[in-house]
Amino acid sequence: MPSDSSMDRDLGPGSAAAEVFEKAPMSLVDKLRESSMEKERLKLVDSLDSETLEYTSNLLEELEKPVMEEVARLGRRMNQMMNFIRTPAGRNVHTTIKGLIVDSDRICKKVTEVNDLSAKTRSSWQRKIVDVKSTKKPKLWGSCRIVVAFSVFLAAMQSSLLRDNLGLALLCMSKPSGNYTCGSNDAVIPTIPGYDSKKNCEFEWDLTLRGRLLGGFFYGYIITTMVGGYMSTRYGPKTPFMWGGIGNTFFHSLCPIAATVHTELFFACRFLQGLLSGLMIGPLFQLFSPWTTEEEAASLLSFGFSGFALGTIISNPLSGILCSFEYNGYGGWPLIFYVPASISVFFIIFWYQYLYDVPDNHPKITQEEYNYLLENIDISNEPAIIPWLSIFTSMPFIAYIFSYTVFMWNYLTMMNSMPIFMQSMLHLSSRENGLLNCIPYTLSFIVRLFNAQTYSLVRRNLRLSNTVGRKLYHTIGCFCIIVAYIYMIAEENITKWKIIGAMTVILALGDIAYTGGFFPTLLEMAPNYAGLLSGIATFASYTISSSSLLINSIIIRDSTKSDWNNLLGSIVGMFIFIIIFYIIFGSASLQKWSRAQNDIHESAVASRSTLLMTRSYGMSRTMSMRRPTHMF
Repeated sequence: MPSDSSMDRDLGPGSAAAEVFEKAPMSLVDKLRESSMEKERLKLVDSLDSETLEYTSNLLEELEKPVMEEVARLGRRMNQMMNFIRTPAGRNVHTTIKGLIVDSDRICKKVTEVNDLSAKTRSSWQRKIVDVKSTKKPKLWGSCRIVVAFSVFLAAMQSSLLRDNLGLALLCMSKPSGNYTCGSNDAVIPTIPGYDSKKNCEFEWDLTLRGRLLGGFFYGYIITTMVGGYMSTRYGPKTPFMWGGIGNTFFHSLCPIAATVHTELFFACRFLQGLLSGLMIGPLFQLFSPWTTEEEAASLLSFGFSGFALGTIISNPLSGILCSFEYNGYGGWPLIFYVPASISVFFIIFWYQYLYDVPDNHPKITQEEYNYLLENIDISNEPAIIPWLSIFTSMPFIAYIFSYTVFMWNYLTMMNSMPIFMQSMLHLSSRENGLLNCIPYTLSFIVRLFNAQTYSLVRRNLRLSNTVGRKLYHTIGCFCIIVAYIYMIAEENITKWKIIGAMTVILALGDIAYTGGFFPTLLEMAPNYAGLLSGIATFASYTISSSSLLINSIIIRDSTKSDWNNLLGSIVGMFIFIIIFYIIFGSASLQKWSRAQNDIHESAVASRSTLLMTRSYGMSRTMSMRRPTHMF
């Protein structure tokens, strides 16, 4: 090894060795690694002086020493491994390893095939997504969307026809007493052998018993509303929808026979009718969820649920006419039950033939409409476990229930108590009573059809958020109802046209708060649980509001103006309460508990279409597998 001084001299600036160390070391190492030929190595060695060569050799020896030691250690381990393989246990391990290698080769081939298939599928979906995004909105008329809305429309109309006609039917069936009147009719409908057919005005039912009979339907109704919502979420909405429609029609047609046999049997028949009718309410919202976009939701919901008003419009005058109808000695009060039940049969046939739960199940949906729904249905990924605590502690949902309860209380009062008011206070016949009562419901039906259009227009022009828009409509509608009731209380010289005018304000303008205000917000707050929440809300509201039938009959026992003022004043207090409560707690925004915690944000995915396909139609296909579409 040269001394430090000689090294400084020979490796100083400008020396040949210095140039070699500045340029050669990296190229030397690279070339030694790249080439194993001794000849080239000697050439490189000759290019160096003896001192540099000795220094480099020592350096390489030091670097090679740990490498050689590692190689020797690996060699020893290899020998040990070979000795182990020669033993019986080693041979078994060796065979196992060879099998694993073969299996790993097969797995690698399968992975390659899956990757190729995934690439092809991804490419196919990208082309579909392009097609979806370029698809124009398909026309509504003649589409599957309008068929679903029309099915809901028929269901709502059936519900009103078979539920709301009992108020006038009881006026036609019961004997007159006090200041009550009855439209007599000598016509009869044959009944079962052993029981005499009863004519109009032959049932000895006082006002309290009438209230209990009116409540029989709702006592059964409230039990199954939540069941219908659960069944629609579990099995698809068409199953409870069809069973409810069939059962409701069947027991409604049995009511005349039951009433002739015994009063309690008539009550039981109405109870069972309500029990099966309740199955239909939850599915109404669930049917809309996969078929309505945000743009069309207001219009389709308004059209679908306007069937309630139209059913009442038909029910009131039809019941009055059927009560006095006679043909060859046949007619009278039983026709009020038989005719609506016969009409409902055609509704059931239509549902069976044309109603489908989801787009994936529909055999006649066009590709254009399917792509449109795929792109625009915005349903968030539902949590694996239903967030019951969040649902029952959600103040917007509680505000919805309170509003729904008060409106149902008001509706049942209008439907069942106001005909009694017009009979006892104004001495109107059943026929005239039914015809006049259809006027406010007709105007309510017309206003309901325009509510959806006006809501979108007002919200857009005033630049309101959806929640503010719903609260505005809710407040305006409730205020109109309060003013109309106060007028009825204050007016001493009541006439039939003044009462009809006030009822028109209550039902028509008050509907602004219903269809334009709180009612559509279930689809906006929690579209995943629309059916379940509808069942819960209906159960709660009908449980409370059905008691109005009995409470009202007690308040108006003597049917004086003072009694009626007390009844109407209590309703005014309810509406004042819900105006304040809904302004504070109401909402039309998507609730956090309606989405899964691991929801993927839309900006983090490549395509909104793919996200919506996964979210909206994953559950649809699950329902298709669980329940064949030919079940109904």
